[in-house]
Amino acid sequence: MGQNLGAFAYKINKDKQSNNLYILDVYMRKQVKKMMFFNGEDPVCMPFIMIVDGKSTCRDIQLQVFRFLYPILNLPKDLVNKLKQTSSEDEKIEMAFKLVFEDSTYGEEELYELQLLNNRESSEGCPSCRKPHKNACKFDFMQKSYKSFLNHSHNDPEVCILWKMNSTTDLAPFERPEKMVIGEAEKARKGKKIDLDLCMDSFRQEEILDGDNKWYCGKCKEHVKARKKMDLYRLPPILIIHLKRFLKNDHDSSFFRNASRKITEIVDFPLKSLDMSEYLINEEEKKESWIYDLYGVSNHMGKLHGGHYTAS
Repeated sequence: MGQNLGAFAYKINKDKQSNNLYILDVYMRKQVKKMMFFNGEDPVCMPFIMIVDGKSTCRDIQLQVFRFLYPILNLPKDLVNKLKQTSSEDEKIEMAFKLVFEDSTYGEEELYELQLLNNRESSEGCPSCRKPHKNACKFDFMQKSYKSFLNHSHNDPEVCILWKMNSTTDLAPFERPEKMVIGEAEKARKGKKIDLDLCMDSFRQEEILDGDNKWYCGKCKEHVKARKKMDLYRLPPILIIHLKRFLKNDHDSSFFRNASRKITEIVDFPLKSLDMSEYLINEEEKKESWIYDLYGVSNHMGKLHGGHYTAS
């Protein structure tokens, strides 16, 4: 999954200042129906981080996530009416969390599930359930504090907010509707186009190398989780831009795991005066003129398992 580079500023509550603050990586995904008999998951937004106090219990962190999501949650009317009886916002959120997640199964069945992602080797025991497995696990730990939980984890924990398929919560604030992921054909057919600027921005996003894509470290002689970032330092006189046209399907089923499909969305690009200087990180190179006119296009006609390349 790609990430945006950015600077994060946090204002710590004066009542909760601590020397034991930790960064928790948070992913957000939603359940979707991939095929008639198979369900899958799609990313909702770029990963973000939360600041967690080392003294926090498991419930404290679950409540912190719920507090963050509370403004967009679509809760039942009878519950909303009951919450109106509370005097403060904190009391309202505390009561809602208890009713939705602790006194009933409504939260995990109709809203979301907080999961602990698997960033371990398959032979290592899960720090949550203590059993070796490959899949994500329910975020739950028995230690008295998050700091104690970290001491029992071999890697920095990562969590995922997995929205349930039948959730009616509007995720638009997170999904960034002004930008679309390449591969969403239905949105493209509704008039939203993909332009070359979006492709270049996606190309330069930081990427997390994890799972089967871990980087081999020559120093420690192990495959480790790493970050990869592509940038343009200088440009050639003749520029060739290769658009990714084949996409690996993200199915949970091992039968479809290595399946791929052709990306058929149209990418809009200028025929003349393509200015590439804004993508350069070398300030000296930026002073030159890097304006390109289109000379030719090599286009693939056909499907994934057959076709022809034509030039125009």
